[in-house]
Amino acid sequence: MKKATIFVLFIFVFYLTGCTKEANRILEILDSEIITCGESCINDLVFDNYREIYYDDALEAYQIEIAPHKNETVEITLGEMYTKDQIPRLDPVSYNGDIPIYYPYTRFDVILDNIGSWIYYDHIQKVNPNQELPRGYTSVIDIDYGFDDHSGYLMLNGMDKNGNEEIRSYKFNLDANELSFEIVIYNVENKSYQYEFLQNNIYKNYIYFPDHDWMFKYINLATKQCISYIDDFLGKIINLYDPEEEMFYAYKNTEFSVFYRVTQYQDMEVITNLQFQTETSVEGASPVYYSDISLFAMSGWNKILMISDYSGGRNLFFNDDVRVFDDLGISVYHNSDNYFNVAYREQLLESELDDYRFPEEFTGDITFANLKEELNAFKKLDDPFEIGGLTEELVIGKLQDLLLYLTEKYA
Repeated sequence: MKKATIFVLFIFVFYLTGCTKEANRILEILDSEIITCGESCINDLVFDNYREIYYDDALEAYQIEIAPHKNETVEITLGEMYTKDQIPRLDPVSYNGDIPIYYPYTRFDVILDNIGSWIYYDHIQKVNPNQELPRGYTSVIDIDYGFDDHSGYLMLNGMDKNGNEEIRSYKFNLDANELSFEIVIYNVENKSYQYEFLQNNIYKNYIYFPDHDWMFKYINLATKQCISYIDDFLGKIINLYDPEEEMFYAYKNTEFSVFYRVTQYQDMEVITNLQFQTETSVEGASPVYYSDISLFAMSGWNKILMISDYSGGRNLFFNDDVRVFDDLGISVYHNSDNYFNVAYREQLLESELDDYRFPEEFTGDITFANLKEELNAFKKLDDPFEIGGLTEELVIGKLQDLLLYLTEKYA
């Protein structure tokens, strides 16, 4: 793992912000159609049978490629002693919120669920006209769908529960080497939309409500680069993972607080992080810093008496038969049955940052000084969006261009 320094952030930002081509590549919409079944299409109730094929023959294979240990489980019994190597750490991928490379496959599941629901409704309502519509719709203006053993689509035009006309389009293709799909949800009345796709291992998601909420998400499944921008009623939220330096950056600005965090990863697992938070809603509130360190990046222990598996629970740590780390506030938490993390948190005042050092047992490559410099460089950006090589203006401009495109397409 490379050491992260302040130069990493500056070089990364300069490279991306200085390159319009790179920004356009990240923001650009789907450049070719998702190919679906043609003359081979069928449109009857056997979709559920085909859905099993999609799962068993394709989706499961893609998921296993991304998270090879996702189906493996390890039993942990509270009150038992475990060695460091016995703590489950098989799958750091499936529920990793910072590096969500598994997320696109959960979206494909949504596509199959929606297509299946509407096909079932379309067939049943011919027998029972009073059949309840899916997804809160009040009426259907037009519906068309088709599928075969590796692809499918659904086009729907209907009225939502608010009396607004809404257009939905789902397309997918399960190639032998690659999954691709597209989702479009366009509200004709209020000109809001959700547009997302996966193609060539690139996933993008655009959500836009004119004059208030919007979101853009970019995930490169091949490189693990992840970028997410959100502006909604909760505030502005920015998340970015730089796979070259295995560094994650998070920013959140609400009416109550401002939050920055930088996290050093190694092989998809957290090594350490440093975060800054200030309560803007409290007059005179001092900023607070927190540093988390994974105990898997620390020597000096090799056993744990597992008393609790939730954050804040009390567990006992040993180096052979000697109790250690009793003075640290260590939490054990798990994302799933096959991935646990063990970490402790230090709360620091701003005046303590210059003198603070990681404990001598820390085995990571990064120093606290490096981590502090990364955080300070992030905080000093005029526009936090620059961390992803973009600006808020560029992202909103693309979202507005996409609105014009969808308006013209579905007019």
